[in-house]
Amino acid sequence: MVRVMSSSPMLCTVVVNWNRANDTVECVRSLKRGGIENDRIIVIDNGSTDDSVARISSECPEVELHRMESNQGYAKGANVGMRLAMAHRPDFVFFLNNDAVIGDRCASKLIEALQRQPDCGLAGPKILYYDSGNIWFAGGRYNRFLGYSKHPGMDGPDDGNGTEGPVDFITGCALMVRGELIERIGGFDEDFNMYAEDIEYGFRARDAGSKSLYVPSALVRHKVSSSSGVQGSNVMTPQRSFFYARNMILLVLKRVHWPEHFTCFLGQFAISLPYYSGMIAMQRVRGGLRAYYRGIGSALKWAVSRT
Repeated sequence: MVRVMSSSPMLCTVVVNWNRANDTVECVRSLKRGGIENDRIIVIDNGSTDDSVARISSECPEVELHRMESNQGYAKGANVGMRLAMAHRPDFVFFLNNDAVIGDRCASKLIEALQRQPDCGLAGPKILYYDSGNIWFAGGRYNRFLGYSKHPGMDGPDDGNGTEGPVDFITGCALMVRGELIERIGGFDEDFNMYAEDIEYGFRARDAGSKSLYVPSALVRHKVSSSSGVQGSNVMTPQRSFFYARNMILLVLKRVHWPEHFTCFLGQFAISLPYYSGMIAMQRVRGGLRAYYRGIGSALKWAVSRT
């Protein structure tokens, strides 16, 4: 059934918090400045053990705050928020990391871009590092032959330019999704927990006939790895190393079809393994290599369990 969108579209924004109330409060305040009039903000507290629930309730009384009993991972937390959002039958759902701050009219620009491009179901902004202003995300690309993803322009200076257009995926840090697309394909794949769940979602949207759109006129600043790593950097901490290794293999096993399935699987060992092993070694991250190899083992164990 095709929805008829109102002249003033309804938006629900989903933010997942875990033990970082300061970031979440700043994120919500930016949404109030840079969002749209018909915007419900849903915050999912993912089993925080600090004073997050009390702080967010006190400082952001306008949000719908829902507390989970334990940390279920990002994908599950976001899906809980998505289901609560969809109960309001929104035209759009905006998934936003709690360590992100949106710029002026960011949400409106993403919605307007999707309204201009009816064949696109996902949209994402240009994302800069919170402090430096260098580019963190300017549209995601995925090599379908070798099975690795990249953020073109990452770590480079922002010259203020950029072309709006289709990309392979939009990062889950700031992801605008049509409500009708969610009705068709559901939420994030919870097998991924965190990392690559956004790439998998873009592939699933593509398989349903919906493209991903990069909108550089919309702007977000991102503190990067606040919950899973070293804030403001891309250091391969043990947690990050584990999920990078595990989930990129899962992505190939779940979403890439023959014959690329074979070459992409080989690419995880011929390209990704030496690349990330070298990066972790150069960064001298204690336990990082062990975690990366455990991630590979976890993915292979998952594959065996499904045969």
